[in-house]
Amino acid sequence: MKTFRFDMKRLAGPAALLVVFVIFGLRTEDVLRQFGLAAVVQGRQIFEYGAQIGLWFSAAFFINRLVSVIFWDGLVARAIKGRVPRLLKDSTAFVIYLVAASGVIQFVFHRPVTGFWATSGAV
Repeated sequence: MKTFRFDMKRLAGPAALLVVFVIFGLRTEDVLRQFGLAAVVQGRQIFEYGAQIGLWFSAAFFINRLVSVIFWDGLVARAIKGRVPRLLKDSTAFVIYLVAASGVIQFVFHRPVTGFWATSGAV
């Protein structure tokens, strides 16, 4: 069995390049300030995307569970006096999560989804 050996030589080039640019950045205060500002802006944008995507999919999870408990396991199971087929539950969940994914694409990333839904309707 081959053992892993940490090779410092492979890190020397990237480390030297990083040191050069850090020294350059410290010498020019504006470069460092711009880098910090860009990092903060990007971090905020990533956090906002994550929060919005989490909101869409947690709502989809809640709606799916609500439909499953109240509609499938409550009303339909009582009406047919038995268990609801798993395919029906899974198909409903797929549609709910598909709507959530298209909501993320449309409202979080500001991309049109009308073509996707038109094609889905045609199929």
